[in-house]
Amino acid sequence: MSKKPFYITTAIVYPNSRMHLGFAWEVVSTDIIARFKRMKGYDVFFSTGMDEHSRNVEKKAVSLNLTPKDYCDQMAVDIKNVFEQLDISYNRFIRTSDEDHMKVAAQLIQKAFEKGDIYKNSYGGYYCDSCETFYTEKELLEGEVCPIHKTKTHWEEEENYFFALTKYQDALLKLHEENPQFLQPESRRQEMLQFIRTGLRDFSVSRSNFSWGVPIPFEKGHVIYVWYDALINYLTSIGYLDNKESFEKYWVNTTHVIGKDISRFHTIYWPAMLMSLGIDLPKHVFAHGFLNLQGEKMSSSRGNFITPDEVIEKYGSEPLRYYLTADNNFKTEGNFSIENLEQRLNADLANDLGNLVSRALSMQKKYFDGKIIKRVSKTESDNEILDLRDEVFRVSETLIDSFELHEYVKNIWRVISAANKYIVINEPWKLSSEGNIERLEEVMYTLLDTIAFITVMIKPVLPKTSKRVSELLNISDDVDFSYIENRFFYSSDSIVDGDYKIFQKVEVEKRKEAEKPQKKLKNIKPEITIDDFGKLDLRVGKILSVEKVDGSDKLYKLMVDVGEIRQIVSGIAKFYPDSQKLVGKLVSVIVNLKPVELLGVRSEGMILAASTKNSLTLLSPESEIGEGSKIS
Repeated sequence: MSKKPFYITTAIVYPNSRMHLGFAWEVVSTDIIARFKRMKGYDVFFSTGMDEHSRNVEKKAVSLNLTPKDYCDQMAVDIKNVFEQLDISYNRFIRTSDEDHMKVAAQLIQKAFEKGDIYKNSYGGYYCDSCETFYTEKELLEGEVCPIHKTKTHWEEEENYFFALTKYQDALLKLHEENPQFLQPESRRQEMLQFIRTGLRDFSVSRSNFSWGVPIPFEKGHVIYVWYDALINYLTSIGYLDNKESFEKYWVNTTHVIGKDISRFHTIYWPAMLMSLGIDLPKHVFAHGFLNLQGEKMSSSRGNFITPDEVIEKYGSEPLRYYLTADNNFKTEGNFSIENLEQRLNADLANDLGNLVSRALSMQKKYFDGKIIKRVSKTESDNEILDLRDEVFRVSETLIDSFELHEYVKNIWRVISAANKYIVINEPWKLSSEGNIERLEEVMYTLLDTIAFITVMIKPVLPKTSKRVSELLNISDDVDFSYIENRFFYSSDSIVDGDYKIFQKVEVEKRKEAEKPQKKLKNIKPEITIDDFGKLDLRVGKILSVEKVDGSDKLYKLMVDVGEIRQIVSGIAKFYPDSQKLVGKLVSVIVNLKPVELLGVRSEGMILAASTKNSLTLLSPESEIGEGSKIS
């Protein structure tokens, strides 16, 4: 029986500077999904790579006295080296300067031109060099600032070729309205629906003011605009040009994993391009949040970033992979903190997992000289851990498919915690001293079998650690999930001799913050009881629309779904100048507050926020949950 195909891609990384941890989060998360699917028996093709053709790359190369190609060759070596350190199991590292890709891009733009979907026109607009895209005045922040990179845009006028995006507006609206699984999470889908409903504009697909790019076949002196060129890599990578069988096999089950800032390009521009070419759309697009550093999105163009190899050099690749996954929700925003990484390494990896492996194998060596005696028992503590294993395995694929990677890890750690508790409850040292050898054999087999289960389950996240523990257990590292569909699968005759310590704790650096005097909370209101708090009815709401309140620079009128539609007036306009970014956002709402009128507009609730003198942020659930859900 042939394996079911599964094609997954990251965005392709931009080589204007070294790769930062924000992209590492994306590529590690995608790698975990690819590895998991392989272990479930899928025929996986995982593609990643480098987005080379742009004016910014050409400028960077010139500044270093290199040709753009030579500069990109150097960056490709550097990025591949970082991927190797991170254990990224890609099938192809595609470059947009690859010969097959340049041919595909040229062929497809020619096809769209012949169809009449590409035409020549003059255009002027606010251009962001980092995004390499035009913005309308309405889309910009105050001062003509790019909403993504927070840098000032500049006005550009140019005659070039455009793609007739407006021709596909109705089809795109239907796609997002009728296929909610196409773009996830739901908040991103709502953003794109709002963007489409406000009216689309045709977008530029060529440039004539620089030469580093794929030449337009029907107009000398023009090259294909970076975004039209880059998106086509997903077709090239699986053989669109030269391997029709491969392309047709994998394209039917395609998932793109991208950052939320490029949702528009992947879920509006890209589907329209494919509709124009008569090519089926990808099955899913998942747009994750940003990995922040000191509260801001990591950005190469802004110099606000840390590179993965900086972290790996000090802590290793496995702690970094684990931290990025366990400490961050891929659906929302992530955060990078050395303190948190060190805590996770010491507590989760060295203490929980490392001590479990070390204790169990050391006891097996001490009591039985490492020999394995398979004895299965049915005591309550045995059944509890076996039932938990069943539960964790049963929900694992659902968590992976819904991009709940942090929950996948959390579930594995439930088994690790249970195994540590199992040792305490059953006291193998006591069984040994009492001469209760049969029960000791049962306990040690169940324990080692559970460690084997954990070893397989952590393999997508911690491939090196899984391999090392497999070696110590004397089992094959080349295993898939079919090995654990039955409860007991550990069949080795003996464990191996060796160093059973798999993680070293790090000495946590004393930070200056710890030396500061403890802060005291000021202006605390009078104490209340739990009964007082219980009078509040707090619900999860989703913002459906936002309007300015006439006569006020501070107030927005919001329509919020809290299980029913409520109109709420909130003084947050100063902190959210781009009102449309609020649409689709989940918020916390007091729904039993007595209605009031503000500037003549009725308000039927209050949205909760945290604020300082100069900043404010709305309080949002960390993951998707139904509107109207109770908060307690």
